[in-house]
Amino acid sequence: MTQKFSVVLYVWQKDFPAWVKQALDSVFSNTVKPTEVIVMVDGPVSKDIQAVIDEASKNDAIRVLSHPVPMLRAVALAFAIKQCQYDLIAIQGADSISLPNRFERQLAYFNEHPETAVLGGYAQEMDSKNELLPTAICEVPESEKEIKTCLQNHSPFIYRTVMFKKQAILDAGNYKDFPNLEDEYLWVRVIGKGYKTANLTSVIANIHSIDAYEQMVLALPHFQMKRELFSTMRQMGMIGSFTYYRLVCTAFIKYLILPNWFRRVFHLYDAQA
Repeated sequence: MTQKFSVVLYVWQKDFPAWVKQALDSVFSNTVKPTEVIVMVDGPVSKDIQAVIDEASKNDAIRVLSHPVPMLRAVALAFAIKQCQYDLIAIQGADSISLPNRFERQLAYFNEHPETAVLGGYAQEMDSKNELLPTAICEVPESEKEIKTCLQNHSPFIYRTVMFKKQAILDAGNYKDFPNLEDEYLWVRVIGKGYKTANLTSVIANIHSIDAYEQMVLALPHFQMKRELFSTMRQMGMIGSFTYYRLVCTAFIKYLILPNWFRRVFHLYDAQA
């Protein structure tokens, strides 16, 4: 398989040096190697992270883009995507390990389904020692209908597993700053533009387990971003007015009425749905 493609790895100051190295190692341990890897360094990083990046940059396939002041993840990703030379782009998480056949499988799917614009897959969680958690497999919907329905609750793709077509992402407006929901906001606009999406129904990456609820912004701002997301879905014809108001009411109750402990349970249920 000789199809050329890019990989984007986003790195910032809170990443762990060992994880960044493991992420890069997994990219180049794949059965199909990327033509280029863009390491997007968002703001200043520790000496240890910089040392990992400097060592990796000896590989001619790697291009390092650095910004002295943090741009935020969505803005940095949008910039990196524009710099990619090839239409197919895979996202590699700095806290994830791509399985050796990830890129081969995704490229094969794109060849068999050229109408597809975004392709993700399952991921398996691992602990800080890289030990796999056998029961912690993050599943995502497969069919286009299931993916659209999933968007009403949470992201239908695991960010660290996606491969997509650059032109489709740019046509949808690329990543935009949309706190805590930047991925969902991008997928809504891509699907709203009529692009086809899918997920492989098997594990293609291992990811470090992080309690996303602890990373969540304050309840009111999160509700406001959810409401704007649902408004975008309605404007693009993905949901009707009845569904819009139902989703807004549900989000209002979830983020502004329920006590914190119950909201946590609600969030964990959503994450596993």
